[in-house]
Amino acid sequence: MQKFRFLAKDKRGRNVAGVVEARDEKQALALLKKRDLFVLEITLLKPKFWEVFSRISKKQITTFTRQLATMVNAGLPLIDALNLLEQQSSGKFRQVLQEIITQVEGGAPLYEALKKH
Repeated sequence: MQKFRFLAKDKRGRNVAGVVEARDEKQALALLKKRDLFVLEITLLKPKFWEVFSRISKKQITTFTRQLATMVNAGLPLIDALNLLEQQSSGKFRQVLQEIITQVEGGAPLYEALKKH
């Protein structure tokens, strides 16, 4: 689930601002419409670095970093190393790794993919 910040008007014409949690923007708009709100603006709230990694232990991050460095130094291609580590991960960390892999496969440098998370 993602969080979206919105600005809307209610039936009386008063401004209403807040945050709604939904799968995507389309679902967020539908949820707000059910609340009889006319949406003026909606933006995706990206989680802060510490919010994403607050659910991931420091040990998990350290292990990931060490294993990635070992695999890359051994000559394994970056994408293959990331895929192996993603398969070994679970929960929120796995989801973050999937997004990083998608970005790197799309041509983004590793540092940019990591920076987004």
